[in-house]
Amino acid sequence: MHFVKFRKENLFPFLEAVSSFPDTELAAPVKKGIKSYSYDYITRKNFGNISVSSLRTILPIKKFFLKPIEVMFEESKNENGRGGKTSGGPVADYNDIKEPEYFCGIKRDLVIFGPHQCDINGKLILDEVFGRNYRDPYYFGDSCNVRIIGMNCMPDDKCFCKSMGTDSAVTGFDLFLTDIGDYYFVSADTYYGEKLIEKINSLYSAEGASLPFFENIGSRDRSKYLEFIEKKDRSFTLEMNAKELPFMLEIKKDSDFWDELGRRCLLCGNCTNVCPTCQCFNIFDRVSFGEGKANKRLRTYDSCFYKDHARTADFNFRKERKDRVKNRYFHKHNGFYHMYGKSSCVGCGRCIESCPTGINIVKVFADLWEYGIA
Repeated sequence: MHFVKFRKENLFPFLEAVSSFPDTELAAPVKKGIKSYSYDYITRKNFGNISVSSLRTILPIKKFFLKPIEVMFEESKNENGRGGKTSGGPVADYNDIKEPEYFCGIKRDLVIFGPHQCDINGKLILDEVFGRNYRDPYYFGDSCNVRIIGMNCMPDDKCFCKSMGTDSAVTGFDLFLTDIGDYYFVSADTYYGEKLIEKINSLYSAEGASLPFFENIGSRDRSKYLEFIEKKDRSFTLEMNAKELPFMLEIKKDSDFWDELGRRCLLCGNCTNVCPTCQCFNIFDRVSFGEGKANKRLRTYDSCFYKDHARTADFNFRKERKDRVKNRYFHKHNGFYHMYGKSSCVGCGRCIESCPTGINIVKVFADLWEYGIA
């Protein structure tokens, strides 16, 4: 890992330079409401709306590579109603449509500015889910050219990433920025990040600058960086007891606690949609009638809270509200441990912020610890 720094007033010139590179798009948080922010593609029109101070966006960065709606393939029909062309080329019949091999769906580099450690760790979890046993061509097709310029942050009263061990990121980014006063302390973790530093310095030098854009760090910069980390560590006010969670859940899986929580939860799916690691999806065909109109196979966000999510041909194995609520907590904090050795919660606080009934996951587990077995 390589460390450098640049002056804070040069952040926007830096992002402008990055977005001007050939075959490069920039995405960053922009303000949408009084306290709401959303990742958006950046153009000249909204460049000035980039937010450096946003703590959590409405949706995490997963929306760029696990899209809310993904067209898996589409096929037009000829006059005989037979298969015409798919996104992969001509076919003789519907039966000739085959699942695509791994492809890179993004032809340009997509540079995402601003993700914090929780979102970066969330993407690493999704990378493992979609790449361990079967490499999902759609997920990796949309993420193959994604570059991440992360940003350090200070927690608010909904952040509990420290409890989940995701308050730091040692990989999963190209560059990572930390505010150390007049400068940003920059960590470069990938070849792309290193080359980006070189490229910006070359551009800066070509314009006749006497000093490089990125400067070497000194002992004072290292001290300021460590001071920031220590201050951040002390700033957490929300803490979740995450020890022995899989065992505690198993012990209390038949507790009446889940009935009470099920009555409070609306099962609206807000928390699953905004979660950086929830990956439930549904696949369905949208059939269009008429010559030249395309049939499409779509993959869309789904939620384990929805009643139809567990419905099979003639049976729903999570029909009761309490079972659907319990399933989500068990999957993220029990089942995921058995599969990947860790929880899939990154402590970002989006579920707390988005819940219309005020359910707070940290309080849920605190109450569960105190609740009886029956």
